[in-house]
Amino acid sequence: MGCVPTPYGCLLNLAPSAIPDIVFVPAGEIIFRQGADGDCGYLIEDGVVEIIVEGDVPRSVGFRSQGELIGEMAIVHGGKRFATIVAQTDCRLMHISAERILRCLDGADPILRMVVDTLLERLRAMLHDRFDGSTSLGPDIAARQSIILQAVEQIRRERDFRHALERGEVTLHFQPIVALADGAVVGFEGLARWRHPERGMISPGEFIPLAEASGMIGVLTRHCMEQAVKALHFLDDGDDGGSRPPLFVNVNVSSHDLVDPAFADYLVAFVERWPIARGRLKIEITESALMSDPEQALSTLRLCRTIGIGVAIDDFGTGYSSLSYLHRLPIDVLKIDQSFIRGMAADVHSAKIVRTILRLAEEIGVPVVSEGLEVPAEVLALTRMGCALGQGYHFARPMTLEDAGVFVTTWPAMAVAEPLVA
Repeated sequence: MGCVPTPYGCLLNLAPSAIPDIVFVPAGEIIFRQGADGDCGYLIEDGVVEIIVEGDVPRSVGFRSQGELIGEMAIVHGGKRFATIVAQTDCRLMHISAERILRCLDGADPILRMVVDTLLERLRAMLHDRFDGSTSLGPDIAARQSIILQAVEQIRRERDFRHALERGEVTLHFQPIVALADGAVVGFEGLARWRHPERGMISPGEFIPLAEASGMIGVLTRHCMEQAVKALHFLDDGDDGGSRPPLFVNVNVSSHDLVDPAFADYLVAFVERWPIARGRLKIEITESALMSDPEQALSTLRLCRTIGIGVAIDDFGTGYSSLSYLHRLPIDVLKIDQSFIRGMAADVHSAKIVRTILRLAEEIGVPVVSEGLEVPAEVLALTRMGCALGQGYHFARPMTLEDAGVFVTTWPAMAVAEPLVA
C-alpha cells in the first residue's frame, strides 16, 4: 500500500467553525487520521475514499464513494477516529458539524440510539485487533450507559403501556359538551386516561407520544372507539323514558390513523360490528393531522361521512389548513381552540378571531364548540356571539362513564343561562 500520505492541512489545522461547507480534497491526501478527535463528519458528493486501519502494518478495510458518510462513527459513538481516511480520487465533500449530528441524536428515539451504538460497538470489536493499542478509541462509558438506560426505560414504558391496554387500565373519561342557549347536555368528548397501578394517573402528554413512537397509536384509537360505542349504549340505557335527544360521543384520532389505509378498512368493519345512528359517534382531528397526506386524509373523512361517523375539527384556528381545505372537508363541527377563548378578555385580536370563526362556520353550516370554558363571563360572551356549544371546566371536568351517566340525569335545565341572566 505504501506510505500514508501527508495530512491534508486545510481540514486538520482549521477550527471546525472555519471549515467551509464544501471541501475539495485532492487524490492522495488524508482527510483525517485514526485516533484524532471526532469533530465533524462528511458526505461524499463526488469521489472515492479509502478506509485504513493503522497498526504495525496499515491495512485497507474498505472504500466509500458518492452519497456515503464518513467520520460520523466517532461522533455517534463518543470516541476517537477509528481509522484513517484517504482520498483515492479528487473528492468533493460536504462538511457536517458534530453539533448537527449530535442534535439529531438527541432527538432520536432512545431505542434507535441504542441500536446504532450497539452496531458501532460491534464494528469496533471486529476491528479491535487492528488498532494501535497505545491509542484509546473506546466510547465514553458514562455516555454509553446513559444511552442504554434511556433505551431500557423506553422499552419498559412501551411494555407497560401495551400491558395497560390489555388489562383495561386505559379508559375513556367523558367531558360534557353543552348547548349554550339552554344548558342542555348534548354529548361528550371521550378522553383517554391511563391509571397505572403503581404510578397512578399518567398524563396523556406522556402516554400519547409513547403510543405514537411505539406504533401502538392505532391500537389505542381502536380501543377508545370501541369504548365510546359502549358508552353510548350505557348512556341510552340510563334514559329509561327516552325523554332526551340522543347524545353523541367524540373520539380523538391521530394523524397516523387518518393517513393509514388500514384504518379505513377498520372503520367499515367497525360500523358493521357496532351499528349506531348517524352522527352519534364523531372523530376529532386537528388541522395539522390533515397535512402529512391530505388526499388520503380526505379520502378517510369522506368514508366517515358515507358510513355515518361524524367529523369534528379540533383546535381550529391553530393550524395551516383551515382555508385551503375547509371547503373540501366533510366536517360536522368546528372546535375553537381554547387559547383564543383564554385571550378574549384581554386581547381584542383573539375576540376577532373567535367572531371570524363563528361567521365562517355559519357560512358553511356547521355548529361551533368553544373549548376550555372556565368562567361565566366566557360563556356569556360566546353565547352573545352566537356560539352554539361549549365545553370546559365551567361545566365539568372529564369524568368516568358512571359519573357521566349520573351527570346527564342531574344536570339541571338552564344551568348555564340562569346564572348569566342574574
